[in-house]
Amino acid sequence: LMSFFYGQLHSALRTVDRGAGLLGGAAHFYRCYTCKDGKEISVGAIEPQFYAELLQRADAPEHLREAQMNPANWDNYAEDLAALFVTKTQDEWCELLEGTDACFAPVVPLDHAKDHPHMKALPLHRGSTARPTRSATAPAMAKRWWRAGVRRARGARKGEFPMRDCTQFYIDGQWVDPVEENTVAVENPATEQTIGHISFGSAADVDKAVVAARRAFESFSQTSKEERLTLLRAIQAEIETRKEELATAVSDEMGAPLSLANGPHVGLLAGHCQKAIEVLEGFAFERLDGPTLHVWEPVGVVGMITPWNWPLNQIACKVFPALATGNTMVLKPSEIAPFNAYIFAEIMHAAGVPAGVFNLVNGDGPGVGEAISGHPDIDMVSFTGSTRAGIAIAKNAADTVKRVAQELALIAVKADVTE
Repeated sequence: LMSFFYGQLHSALRTVDRGAGLLGGAAHFYRCYTCKDGKEISVGAIEPQFYAELLQRADAPEHLREAQMNPANWDNYAEDLAALFVTKTQDEWCELLEGTDACFAPVVPLDHAKDHPHMKALPLHRGSTARPTRSATAPAMAKRWWRAGVRRARGARKGEFPMRDCTQFYIDGQWVDPVEENTVAVENPATEQTIGHISFGSAADVDKAVVAARRAFESFSQTSKEERLTLLRAIQAEIETRKEELATAVSDEMGAPLSLANGPHVGLLAGHCQKAIEVLEGFAFERLDGPTLHVWEPVGVVGMITPWNWPLNQIACKVFPALATGNTMVLKPSEIAPFNAYIFAEIMHAAGVPAGVFNLVNGDGPGVGEAISGHPDIDMVSFTGSTRAGIAIAKNAADTVKRVAQELALIAVKADVTE
């Protein structure tokens, strides 16, 4: 993480020879296995204890169950695992894994994928995050994963969720109504119940946010490293006070089991903030190279568009490096999982982030994403999402010659290369 954030800080700075992107990501370990019926299943998880439960349910050999298996060392047991998965059919594995915290989904062959509904509606699909490099996931089994993982984590909550009204935007240090009213319901994917509402913004809302960010940049870009370190530490302290709320929001809106929401999801937010502090402490913004003085300065106003599947991680990977290096920003979180970003904005406000430095506008790609990527007063766009949307963002940003940094999801399917 230290080297990762060192690169992130560089990418948020304006230099002569650097064009790297401000982006974020998390390593996932998914594997495809052939089942008894010849079909394949993709299986993955995040924490070792999830694998332990999976192997116990599958009545795996004792040496596998005692291996303290971590996602990173699954390759050490490739043959054993292949032999295990071939003992059951694809449907049997799906039934077995339901109720665990493992991610799973069947593999769709190429001859069916071209007509598969998932391949036709990627931006609208909220399926499992288990998308192996050689498969596409089926929406039916993805929903099955949502229900299984969340049902087990809920326990006594029995599907009851607080209704959230988050219809305002955070612009210039205050919560404001959208220019035009456009209220949209947010659904819990585990229950398909409405759990709250947000507003979809427009280009006019983005304009207001950019004006605030541009104005704030004039002073925030001149702050010292020590001042920004103080600000990051204040944010870190506020995160500690809101961890439970953040975890609940993530679990409710995007279906993560509470164990996963409380662990990696919220943990990554806090961890990235700490690493940003550590890297900034040792970062030299001026370096003398012989007779040449190299100076790193902020890029300017950064537009940020984040996805639903690791929402806090992606927000952290974009916001903290930008903030640490003196940039201001406009964030559009996923409209599918927006409530965690709403809490994050409250954290930024409570920590004393100056007005206009951080702005949040909710909305969809056509309404807000396009306005951000094509805005003439935004100097850089950082996007994590689908390849199709990434292409559109790059084209839209070209006219204003802004920096574009993208982390794109690419779904491939099995193919017979001899054809």
